[in-house]
Amino acid sequence: MEEKNYRNYPVYLFATIIALLYVISFLPKEQQIFGVHLRHVDILSDLKQPAEEAQKETIDPYEYKGEDFWKKDNSGNITGMSPVYASIGGFDFIQALISAASNSAPVADPQFKNQELNGNTDQMSYFYNNLKNAAKKPVRIAHFGDSIIGGDLITMDIRDNLQKEFGGQSPGVLAITSQDIKFRMTTEHSFASDKWQTVDINRNPKKLPMVANGSVAIPKGGSWVEYAVTPHYKNLNAYKTVKIYYTDAKASSINYSFDGAPAKSVALNTNAGVQELVLNAPKPAKKVRIEFPVEGQANVFCVSLENGGGVIVDNFSFQGQTGENLTRLPLDLLQQFNGYMDYSLVILQFGLNVIDKIEKDPAGYDKNMVEVVKYLKQAFPKASFVMMGVNDKGFKKGANIVSDPSVLKLLAVQQSIAKNADIAFWNLFEAMGGMNSMESWVKANPPLASSDYTHFNDQGARKVADLFSAALIDGYKEAKNKR
Repeated sequence: MEEKNYRNYPVYLFATIIALLYVISFLPKEQQIFGVHLRHVDILSDLKQPAEEAQKETIDPYEYKGEDFWKKDNSGNITGMSPVYASIGGFDFIQALISAASNSAPVADPQFKNQELNGNTDQMSYFYNNLKNAAKKPVRIAHFGDSIIGGDLITMDIRDNLQKEFGGQSPGVLAITSQDIKFRMTTEHSFASDKWQTVDINRNPKKLPMVANGSVAIPKGGSWVEYAVTPHYKNLNAYKTVKIYYTDAKASSINYSFDGAPAKSVALNTNAGVQELVLNAPKPAKKVRIEFPVEGQANVFCVSLENGGGVIVDNFSFQGQTGENLTRLPLDLLQQFNGYMDYSLVILQFGLNVIDKIEKDPAGYDKNMVEVVKYLKQAFPKASFVMMGVNDKGFKKGANIVSDPSVLKLLAVQQSIAKNADIAFWNLFEAMGGMNSMESWVKANPPLASSDYTHFNDQGARKVADLFSAALIDGYKEAKNKR
């Protein structure tokens, strides 16, 4: 009997696998078969034109995958950052450790460039004038952005820089419930997730009221939330005052406790509009617990953790958004909220989620965002405004990582928005090094950005904040010298 020849089988198997991968590359990216999620594969990605490659799927590093960021002792006190919290939430600790320990050839360092504010810098005078008196009266800043500022990234270091320069020890506004609680470094935040119904700006069929953070939490009864200081920012080591913002309250009381002391009760105000409830700690506190025992007790917007005057920077992250939906926030409630906050500066930092769409309707985005700025000017009528331009975003072209062409188009649109809205502009793209700079941020030692070539990690966020803060402080000093 003639023995069967198997020599060509590996060739047949290889050809079959290539053909199968080629077919799979045409499947939709969100495909499931028998409940199993298929990861998108494109074996022709290196051969495609840049315009196609720019549309490639990216992984959001801000997605929480279950690990806890904080190490705690047996009593539950925070002792530091957990070493297992790596490569999520924008904190690429493992990648940094590998890079630091490797003996591979060094890569070129990022070429940072100091960028001054441009555009209408005259309208920054309100902010600059208030900074002069920051020791006597708090100077409040609202930082609106997309996932690039999720978990207080960038914001926390702008806050830190300005507080070191002008004073301040307050972390500012936090939501009642949030998806970023496991990688927010400035405040430990916990809540009973099954005891709250949370509605946000994009899923609000009943048109529930909202303020600047774009969400509202409704207690289901027996609801609670806790905030505690962390060891990461030494100036945020305690707070004297907790302010709760809410509306539509029933005639009822909430309970609160500082640092585990016996709980106290306080009645809610049942008046219409945005209400502020001020809780004063008997001494600077490191933790507060707030309980809402009654179902549907109120529509609760947020809290503000404060410790005296100086600069306070509030983080308002709208993850996955372009910024155009900010006009969905009720204007009257924004104005009432600003009556308590008195914002001196509004920072707008959107762009990551419009890059892939900017080819289709740049003029439409320009028009929509100008309307957003006009809307926010009505909400915060005395505030100065600055738009932070989009960062570089890299994609693979052959063997190289180059700037996505859509980034340059969006950057031009953003400069047009700032001009048409008559506000200041700061060019992050140029500050981080300009064309093709994202690769050097990813390959820096330690890395400054994630391997999606889009998002900054915590160290990169700190650098962005340093560059931007320097522009604000330089602008303040220049304006001060002119007087």
